[in-house]
Amino acid sequence: MATYKLTISYDGTRFSGWQVQLNGISIQALLQDAFTTVLREKIMITGAGRTDAGVHAHGQTAHFHFDKSLELSKLQHSVNALLPEDIRLMEIKEVSDDFHSRYSALSKEYHYHIDLTYDPFNRLYSWWVPYKIDIDLLKDALKKYEGEHDFKGFANENEKGVAAHDSKRKMIKSELIQNGSKLTIIYIADGFLYKMARNLTGTAIDIARGYLPLSTIDDIFNTQDRKKGGQAAPAHGLFLNKVNY
Repeated sequence: MATYKLTISYDGTRFSGWQVQLNGISIQALLQDAFTTVLREKIMITGAGRTDAGVHAHGQTAHFHFDKSLELSKLQHSVNALLPEDIRLMEIKEVSDDFHSRYSALSKEYHYHIDLTYDPFNRLYSWWVPYKIDIDLLKDALKKYEGEHDFKGFANENEKGVAAHDSKRKMIKSELIQNGSKLTIIYIADGFLYKMARNLTGTAIDIARGYLPLSTIDDIFNTQDRKKGGQAAPAHGLFLNKVNY
């Protein structure tokens, strides 16, 4: 039984998220359907993580198992022919049997895009923030996220699921890149909780616009109280950029 690693890029605008949903179209379901059609066997695909409805990906990773030899370039072409234009299989390769797209991951890299001036051509891929932002204060806020912390207070539904019993994460990088009125926040961590990246971003922006004090971040880390934080940044500005192994 061989294991195959997939790298997938998608525009999440019209989907209910990565994971199969009962009442919505998901990226995972469309991929499974395409592989099942091409390989003529039921294929179950496991992703590195779940992106929410509206979240995009440059480098989502997934894997599946198959017990026959595959011509990978032909398979990639055939699967892409069945996928909608807003989902693309970028790479498929055979990997070791012990590879797991989720559990083998060392870190994940998310990018959050922000526009300080409204750009109609970028409205589905960045958050327009119509406030005056203190860039230095924003950088200070992001710096506070770095290191190992209990991020429970930055997770939604943190009393159930993973966040309820395993909410410590190591933030390897949390930094701002500015290009004129366009901002990109880069997060690299060994893992992310449910809506963590969006909550981190929303809180940092609320601090940078003067709505919350910088001390809010330490207060949330100390109390693990999500209600003390800022708004959740909208999904459409967030991209899963890369999964590192």
